[in-house]
Amino acid sequence: TFFSRHGDSSCLGNDYILSLYCDTKANLWVGTFQGLCRYDYSTNSFVNYKAARPVIITGILRDKQGRIWFAAGDGLWIVDEQKLSIKKFVLPNDTVFGKTFRSYVYQMIASREGDWYLATNKGIKIFNPLTHEYSEIRHNPQNKFSISNDYVYSVSLDSSGYLWAS
Repeated sequence: TFFSRHGDSSCLGNDYILSLYCDTKANLWVGTFQGLCRYDYSTNSFVNYKAARPVIITGILRDKQGRIWFAAGDGLWIVDEQKLSIKKFVLPNDTVFGKTFRSYVYQMIASREGDWYLATNKGIKIFNPLTHEYSEIRHNPQNKFSISNDYVYSVSLDSSGYLWAS
């Protein structure tokens, strides 16, 4: 059993855990209400990643290049392993991306093809972490076949590759 301890940087950064992720190197990543940490099996302690401010981490994924990304209360973030820090992901010179992905991300999942689907308070965001291509699925009151609401809390892909949302 692990808990946070004020002033102890080798403990969990916060007791309120929102996401867990085990990567292909068997690293256990822990997303909390105030940031990201990784469990270090060799020392039975945690490595806490620095950020400019507290970040609510709701989901964690690894891309095909091995980079760790996470969903947060204000979009996508990425881990800088060299600096043991996290930073908000932005596409330089692309103001549309910043506006499109400025949303609360509740969950994210990866498809077999490499695209990620993000359940957000502004519809479903679709993002490819390697190519940085993106799009979105939003509610359109004029289209009876659009999603019923922009508040999407959960997404899933079934065995046939169909996207489900709630």
